[in-house]
Amino acid sequence: MLPMMSTMISGQLEEDKDQYKNLLKAQSKSYVLNDEIVEGVIKVFSKQLDSICLYENQISKWHDEETLSTTLETNLSKSQVQLQELSKVITNILDLFDKLKNGTIEKVMGKSDLELGMEFFKK
Repeated sequence: MLPMMSTMISGQLEEDKDQYKNLLKAQSKSYVLNDEIVEGVIKVFSKQLDSICLYENQISKWHDEETLSTTLETNLSKSQVQLQELSKVITNILDLFDKLKNGTIEKVMGKSDLELGMEFFKK
């Protein structure tokens, strides 16, 4: 099961890194996002963050086994490092979208011309 789990972790890490790069593009123009998209992204990545503990628990169980080969021990350590990195990437995505949720198209459209003008000149 370890090779399958390692593949899942590394695949998710690479996908989330790519996704984070794409999501960073929205940082300067959060108005292209709507509330539904922002809420969906937050929901998906919050679930991913919650699932990391499942992987960590399984790795801990495997570490507790006394008959692990050197190769398995190495693979477990690599998976732990990847989980830490994955956790950081997901946290970065969630932090980004926590900021972007205040600039969605619905939020912009709900502001008065005066509010929009004041924000423009603050930049």
